[in-house]
Amino acid sequence: MISKGLSLTFLGVAMFASAAAHAQQITASKDVRFIDGGTLIIKGKSITLYAIKAPELGTYCDAKKQKYDCGLISRSSLMDLSAGARIVCSRAPAPYDSKKFKCLSNGYDLSEGMVYTGWATPLASAPELFTKLALEAKDKRRGMW
Repeated sequence: MISKGLSLTFLGVAMFASAAAHAQQITASKDVRFIDGGTLIIKGKSITLYAIKAPELGTYCDAKKQKYDCGLISRSSLMDLSAGARIVCSRAPAPYDSKKFKCLSNGYDLSEGMVYTGWATPLASAPELFTKLALEAKDKRRGMW
């Protein structure tokens, strides 16, 4: 049998853990600014997506003998993936830098979506799925491929 004092301690710890987890979460459905294909600003906080590297604005790519700003198009792709959706960002899981976030757009992982569309590349530490999606994007010539 657990004493009343001990059960209240467990309850307090559980409430603190829940509050700490909630504090790590940022949610928005409007007023989101997009900096590039891997960075957005929600409620004044800069959010960098985990596990990916997207081209910065002013990074040029070649396609059909023409140069274009693939950083600008990458940003547009991130905007498309989250248009009108509820975005929920929480601190990325280990082993990612604590400054990186896993952001879901109506439940869809934005980092995964950026790799799938070919507008971002996975980092070496990215989930194995991201590497498979990048190879598929390259094979199907999606995005910057």
